[in-house]
Amino acid sequence: MEASRKGHLGAAFVIHDADLEALNRLLKDFGDDIEYTITGKDGISLTFTDVNKLRAFENPRKKRIVNFSARVVNREPYRRAYLSLDSHWTHNVYVNIEGSQHMTTKLNEEISTWLDGMRPWYWWLARGNPLTFSILILLLCSLVFLDSWWGHWSGLRSSKPGEFLLPPLVTGGSFWLAAMGLMKGFPAGVFATGQGKRRHDLSDRLRWLAVIGFPVSIIASVIAAVIYGQ
Repeated sequence: MEASRKGHLGAAFVIHDADLEALNRLLKDFGDDIEYTITGKDGISLTFTDVNKLRAFENPRKKRIVNFSARVVNREPYRRAYLSLDSHWTHNVYVNIEGSQHMTTKLNEEISTWLDGMRPWYWWLARGNPLTFSILILLLCSLVFLDSWWGHWSGLRSSKPGEFLLPPLVTGGSFWLAAMGLMKGFPAGVFATGQGKRRHDLSDRLRWLAVIGFPVSIIASVIAAVIYGQ
């Protein structure tokens, strides 16, 4: 019985050299002819039929990988599969498998397991909606400045317009920075091969500092607002 599986997935992942080797083993069990294609930031696409040559790609910053795809075809019995991954926030993985029901189901489950194995620790941020997280951060910042802002609004503390505008400007700036920071600092897809591994390791340290430091700074600001607002 023939079967197919087509569709987009949302998955946070970090691909290392070992993950490319693991994928190659899965595809070799499915078909004879395997082809890999990578597209760099410079827009140039490179195609490989040897996974070792793919791994040898330096992945420099100016040509860093932004899209990765794999095709596999088996002649007899005929079956084929296509897999594409990129760093978009939503629907960044596409799978298309055609063949017998057994082989289609098998490869689909193996790809799902492969993706789960590459999930980074910050997946809950990478797979979340950046707008939702940004609104949450905006609300937290608003709590910090609410007392001061309301006092200026009611005219009980100061009549200076500059002081009145400061809280909304700060919260608005926090909203924008939060949205940009989540999308850039917590990418849904990372290609940590070649030079990309060093970039990923450095970025990961900064992500840990951001995740730990942000709530600490918010709590400290709230405490300070309560103490000095009395």
